[in-house]
Amino acid sequence: MNLLYYRIGFASNSSSLHSTWHVKDASEVYEYIEDTDFGWNTFVCSTEMGIQKYIAAQIKMNISYEVPKEATIGFIKHIFPKIKVAEIKEMDVDHQSRWELPRDFFGKTGVFPSIKFIKALEKYLIKTNGIIIGGNDNSDQEDVCKLLNVDCAFPDRLISETIYNSKFASSNTVCIKDKGVWKLFNKSNGCKIRFSFNDDGVIYEKSSSPELIDLIISNKCSHGCPYCYRGCTPEKEEAPINRVEFFIRDLLRETPVFEIAIGGGNILEYSSFFDLCDFISDYNNESYHFNTIFNTTLSWKDFTKENTYKIYKLFESFRGIAISVSKASEIKYVLEYLKKYHVKFYRGALSFQCIPELMTGEELIKIAEQRENKFGNYHITFLGFKHTGRGNSPQYSAAEFEKNKDGFRQFLQYMKKKANDNEWFDDYLYERFGVDTELIHNFPEIKETQKSWMYSEHEGKFSCCVDLVDGYVLPSSYTPYSDEYKVPEIPTPVKRVYTTEDSIASMTEIFLRENFPKF
Repeated sequence: MNLLYYRIGFASNSSSLHSTWHVKDASEVYEYIEDTDFGWNTFVCSTEMGIQKYIAAQIKMNISYEVPKEATIGFIKHIFPKIKVAEIKEMDVDHQSRWELPRDFFGKTGVFPSIKFIKALEKYLIKTNGIIIGGNDNSDQEDVCKLLNVDCAFPDRLISETIYNSKFASSNTVCIKDKGVWKLFNKSNGCKIRFSFNDDGVIYEKSSSPELIDLIISNKCSHGCPYCYRGCTPEKEEAPINRVEFFIRDLLRETPVFEIAIGGGNILEYSSFFDLCDFISDYNNESYHFNTIFNTTLSWKDFTKENTYKIYKLFESFRGIAISVSKASEIKYVLEYLKKYHVKFYRGALSFQCIPELMTGEELIKIAEQRENKFGNYHITFLGFKHTGRGNSPQYSAAEFEKNKDGFRQFLQYMKKKANDNEWFDDYLYERFGVDTELIHNFPEIKETQKSWMYSEHEGKFSCCVDLVDGYVLPSSYTPYSDEYKVPEIPTPVKRVYTTEDSIASMTEIFLRENFPKF
């Protein structure tokens, strides 16, 4: 098993305790299954049939509330024909210990878990001498240990970090297999993981298609931030809505893209803002198996009384909303605004982002303390300063900017101390704070405190930027523009009106499929 990447984007009160272990020889482990109700009772699944029964029970718990019992039985019998119907009818798994099995990204119904994933999981457990034990946390598990009767056993981290992880939520999780690597993505909170069931070294340095597309639809913005890495102004151009709609429809027809982050300039100033929101909402409603989500970014300055309806519309249409801030007080202002105007958003969908190199260490610590005190449910992403656009001016030269790094280093020391003083703080830190690729470049010491699967440091490998305004495909939204990233001329019909797909060349072929492999 190889864990390649894990990202959190965005406990119940039962006491069952199920876990997956690996032993030297599973055939030496005594299997003990009283019935197929895997609840608080003690059990050990160590044979192929025992593991199949446990997986089947997990399948039943994933779909039994969405499809008739006849369909549930038929689906399980299709995968595990040797299991008896009577056993399936009695199957149950306590809710504390249920797996969250992913659906196929291109699944037609979005109801049934991926059969390929289930079979790969079964094969992995059997091949690696996996066993599943159960009981409850009201005992010291001595009875289970006696049943095991083995000298060497170690827990399965892959299972505990993926399908046992509460960050994944049933039918909201989709999966796809690419170059031997499984990728799981939760549409509700943005949690994403890449892993392989193989124990041998897996090299997966680039996906076949981007998991995330930064979609530039406008370069208009009136905020005038002096360090804007895209150099946006109120006078700059934007892509017409028909071009945006066509690209998204054509792209999502057959390309497994988990997320599309729409922006560039200020999305609230986009001339077809309401049409865009309606298009996204309609597309979600039309496509019952729609598995790509839309995100966007705002500034805390956008949260004004005059923008209230636009804010409502945005939060209604987009799944993930990131808000740029530079002070703890600005986070508090936005949260109070959302509460005051009763703006609803998906749990885990709200995040704030800031540039540490433009802030003092004291202010960064205030942001951390405010988040630690659970003032609202949100994630914080620290962004590295980009020396492009207006960020390329003399006042932000590398020499001058080196002076600005002390604040973040002070913040890192503060966080390290918290982690040393509190055993729980590492998990807490990772769930609530994140960094982008550029910050890793600007502060290489971050890597010393993180495992390799906790971050990505190369743009254009699993994501890219598509500029629909000027016609470019780039490794990132801050990559300097050059002719090597320019795509062929956008067909005139797409520029003017929304036409049928047959009347012009594929928008995705023009933009993406010939360009993403270049990076």
